[in-house]
Amino acid sequence: MTIADIIQKLASEELPPTTMNARRLFGSFSCVLQPPSSHLPNELLSEIFLLAAHNADDRYGTISTPITVSQVSTRWRNVAISTGKLWNTIIITFPTSRGQISRAITWLKRSMPYPLDFFLDFRDPSWNWELAESSHAFRWQDMEAILRLLIVHVRRWRRFELLTDTWAPIFTFLHYSRRVDSAPILETLSLSRCNAFFATKDATFAPVEMRRPLPLFGGLVMDRLREVSLTGVHVDWTASSLCHLTSLEFKYLASDVTPSKNEFIDILNACPDLRHLTIIGRGPQTRILPSSGNASPADESTTDVVPKPPQIIELSHLTSFTFGFVDSSYALEVLSMFSFPAIKKFVLEGIVDLDPLSLQSLDSTPILERLAPSNPSSTNTTPFPLSRIHSLELQGINASKATFMRLFNNLEGLEYLGLFNTENDALRALEPPSSDPPSPSCTLPCPTLEDLACRNMDPGILAGAVQARLELSPLQHVSFESKDINPDDQRKLLDAGVQIVRDATGNSSDLSSTATIRMLAEGELGLGNAKGIYLILMQFLIGIFIRHGMKRRATNIVLLFVTVLMFLGGTLFLCLDVADLVRRMQIIMVNNSGQPLQEKLDQANEALKKLVWTGTMLFVFMLILGDSVVVWRTWVIFKGSRKWVAIPMATWIGSLIAGLFELGCDIHTDWAITSLSPSAASVGAESCAHADLSSYTLSFVTNIFCTALIAFKAWQHRKLMSKYLGAARRKTAVEKILTLLIESGFVYLILYTLQAVPIYKAKLNSSGLFAFNVVNAVIQQAMGMYPTVIIILVRMQKSIWETTEVSQGMFTSKLQFAAAPLGEGSNATETIVSDFPTHTSGMQIAMVDLNSSGDQRSDHKRKDGSEV
Repeated sequence: MTIADIIQKLASEELPPTTMNARRLFGSFSCVLQPPSSHLPNELLSEIFLLAAHNADDRYGTISTPITVSQVSTRWRNVAISTGKLWNTIIITFPTSRGQISRAITWLKRSMPYPLDFFLDFRDPSWNWELAESSHAFRWQDMEAILRLLIVHVRRWRRFELLTDTWAPIFTFLHYSRRVDSAPILETLSLSRCNAFFATKDATFAPVEMRRPLPLFGGLVMDRLREVSLTGVHVDWTASSLCHLTSLEFKYLASDVTPSKNEFIDILNACPDLRHLTIIGRGPQTRILPSSGNASPADESTTDVVPKPPQIIELSHLTSFTFGFVDSSYALEVLSMFSFPAIKKFVLEGIVDLDPLSLQSLDSTPILERLAPSNPSSTNTTPFPLSRIHSLELQGINASKATFMRLFNNLEGLEYLGLFNTENDALRALEPPSSDPPSPSCTLPCPTLEDLACRNMDPGILAGAVQARLELSPLQHVSFESKDINPDDQRKLLDAGVQIVRDATGNSSDLSSTATIRMLAEGELGLGNAKGIYLILMQFLIGIFIRHGMKRRATNIVLLFVTVLMFLGGTLFLCLDVADLVRRMQIIMVNNSGQPLQEKLDQANEALKKLVWTGTMLFVFMLILGDSVVVWRTWVIFKGSRKWVAIPMATWIGSLIAGLFELGCDIHTDWAITSLSPSAASVGAESCAHADLSSYTLSFVTNIFCTALIAFKAWQHRKLMSKYLGAARRKTAVEKILTLLIESGFVYLILYTLQAVPIYKAKLNSSGLFAFNVVNAVIQQAMGMYPTVIIILVRMQKSIWETTEVSQGMFTSKLQFAAAPLGEGSNATETIVSDFPTHTSGMQIAMVDLNSSGDQRSDHKRKDGSEV
């Protein structure tokens, strides 16, 4: 009979009643066990996948999300693969690999026939900028290979962004894109050579051999191209067909490759609907050349120029203008070229950190004077209708208070003001003119201002400016961004109603949402495993109680109370960490999908402030409580010579005092949080953090001394046993207990040491941070597990609850040995009294009084009065 016949026979036979009933039972639950998403139509499921992929804060989520959803189930995979838009984002980064290229090929196939978005980042963070560009690991040949793969699909390009360190990959792109005959749906193009040094005053383009400009896409006119950003990238300005744009950016161009004024005017005239213009570093040349058509940009520095009256370029639809300058005189010439009658947003940036050798500060007074002349009757016309500006950002601007006041007095419709790395006089200029009492009729700078954002400004001056405007025109929202801030300034800002924002870019510990949640998840990994071990220990301890009972003595009750309290504290740690993880994921990943990431992080930190402080203080006092059991065990073992226990007793008391001081300090500072970096150190004010560090250090020292003293006692006991028993000695119960105490103590000290690494401000890489997260979670349970282990180890030998009875329960065993012959035919014996103790139940404890003399002899009675 073949296999097919067997299968057919089995299929035709009737199943046994039990099997049939089981099939009916589980079949009835089939619809109940299906998740709700299984009832969604494929079209709706596809839209959900698209929202999850394209609404991610991190652009790399567009890569990870399709992979994740396609591995959930067969149905999800089929839906994901059939959703072409899910695979239309191609990301390739340095260093390129075979895996990235293979992924790009797969994405290109699955995304057909939908538009493509490209993000190519070939920057090397470790590259030395002082070396020749030819030393860079990403060469023009690498760029050529990638372009050969991508340019085949150029008709589907929608957004293209390329970032490099050197010019060769950019030149390769410009060279190969000349052959493109059509890019019908390209909307956004961004090319960036990320080297801002070329924008300095005297810098020229390099490498010189590649200075020759190439037309963008060979001069192809792209009807749908609306946004172009050129950072450190020059093209053939006359043949690039930059037209119909709504957004145009020129950033960090070298002075000898910028467009001439004629070329720049032609570009702007070809973009009548331009809404956003950005010029940072160097923009157009400011002189008009003869219209010969053969003049090179280098000729603009010659004297053969045609003197013409200043020509004003009016951009009637422009609403946003960003201008960054490295030279005040050049900036004035550029600003005099424009007129922006519809401007609403203006960003002015003084770039002062491009040349590290330059010690001169950039005076912005002439620029602000141009915007708001000191003499209103002057014939100079301002290119900016300041009263129309609703949003203004000043970055790196240095001027006097009077200059700032003239500017602010003209900003009658300003609603948002950003002051970043700007002179503090700008904050003072926001205060109303001094009058006592304040007069409602006085001119208030920026009377409609509602939102103020500051970074790297004086917090005290900011708080004063905010409070000074309260009576006349209070600000609705004020934020202050800083890497670090002292408690006094923090209190001033909070009292003034200022929201403090942590600088996530300045500190690697201030993590993105993904990194923050990953850190918490790593901690939960170690915490869950440690909690499982802790539960087993508690179950074992309860089993010992049930089997042997517990005498009603104060010591027993206290130890039981401490053990249970430590377990409850560890459980509370677990609950706090889980609650923190779930709530943080809800705020960052679920709530307010359109809110900026930094605002989500700030909102999460503020919402979880109570949980953070509860965990911090619980950690401090759980350590102290656990140390009390360790000190008590050492105290018991050293009965009769307790002067040695004075040191750990003193350090334990010091740790307790430091913990109480930290608690009072945090209450005094209103539980202020100054740091949320991943560390076990205090998150509070500096003085409170010092107390936290002191408490932890003293706790560490306490455990070191206790472990060392127990090791010394074990060595003493071993020496005494060897003295009396010699080669016949066996490992006694007390020696086993002491050995276990020493081993567990050393394991606990290792965890302590690992925990101390971040507490003492050591720098951690990603691997070290992962290890810290796990150790931090484990030690939360270990500081309760260690005292519990001590109690269990000794309780197993029945000596922990009858501690004071160790010496009382000792009795003498009369061991008889054959005596040496006294004479011929003598048969006498000698009785030797041994002082080695035995527990009343018959199990040996061998808790020897190591302070008694070796030749001491005494007969001990059992508790029941019988003599052994």
